[in-house]
Amino acid sequence: MVASQRNGTVCEVLSDLIATLRRAAGFDAYVLLLTDPDTMLPFGGLASGFSADTSVPFWDNELLDPDFVKFNDLARSSDPVASLYDATDGQLDRSPRFRRLYEPMGAADELRVAFRSGHSCWAVACLVRPGKLGPFTQAEVQSLRAMVPTAAEAIRCAVTRQDCEQIVTGPAMLVVGPDGCIESATANAETLLTDLHTQGLQDLPTPTAVVAVARRAMNSRSGDPVTVRARGSSGRWLKIHASRLASDGRVGVIIEAPRPADLLPILVESYGLSPREVSVVRLLVRGIPVKEVAAELHLSRHTVHDHVKVIYQKCGVTSRSELVARLFSQNVFEVDPTATSTPGGRPLATPTVRVQNAFS
Repeated sequence: MVASQRNGTVCEVLSDLIATLRRAAGFDAYVLLLTDPDTMLPFGGLASGFSADTSVPFWDNELLDPDFVKFNDLARSSDPVASLYDATDGQLDRSPRFRRLYEPMGAADELRVAFRSGHSCWAVACLVRPGKLGPFTQAEVQSLRAMVPTAAEAIRCAVTRQDCEQIVTGPAMLVVGPDGCIESATANAETLLTDLHTQGLQDLPTPTAVVAVARRAMNSRSGDPVTVRARGSSGRWLKIHASRLASDGRVGVIIEAPRPADLLPILVESYGLSPREVSVVRLLVRGIPVKEVAAELHLSRHTVHDHVKVIYQKCGVTSRSELVARLFSQNVFEVDPTATSTPGGRPLATPTVRVQNAFS
């Protein structure tokens, strides 16, 4: 399948994946959504067969309702594929999602897939089976299950590759109402919102990424803000913050350019680093000595040195300077050769990193 090629664009990989899934299993409506690996919230992808009025109920179910085969659960499961029919033992009316969304569509089943690569989930799919075809068969489930490793790796490579030099012009602010619609927004919001729309769901009054983050913020018991990283259809990365404004359900949303630290975990994922190795890299690229890295992470210096050796091997470098250059040479970041110390005055072992014009 074309999706296995490491140089495919996000759109090419997702389109090819849908075509491949269709050859393996029959379905009509679907959503294939990219996800922020840290929050599991969506930020774009492909969709077909879902009406605009299903967006808010869909995400309210995913984030709030007790139900079967939730994306978060599937992403942590040893099995990345599950059908709603099997999960409910054939009693689909046990699922609020089926009763509310799929029964009115005349659906026979829903199949969900979590595309995991390494330690992260990069996309999720929801495939809806028409009534005339009956539930998904075990052969179809197994066929899709066999595709997941290759497809997930292709998605990860496409998403983590930085191929856009567009400028994000200042933060955009908007207010999302209890119904998920945007009530007000700054003048520069329209361009960014267009960039965040999911292909096939352009008629939605609010992009899926904004709906999902706003619904989570609105229903947060702690009232803490919610932040998600999102890759727009243009290829540029954005950061979306959402905070509950009042008890009436309104949510304030800010869309802005991400900081280097926000994108570092995504960049290093392309090299297959473990979560601990990512923690080490975060400190290494700031020029922090190994001794202080060990203290910060509560590890021995010997253990940190072992991590550094593995990091260098995975990234194909032999020094810290080469590591910084390798990670930040993809038109998103650049090395600042003039910086010689941290803000606190400590000399740096390697150059620091500053944002290039892609996000200035």
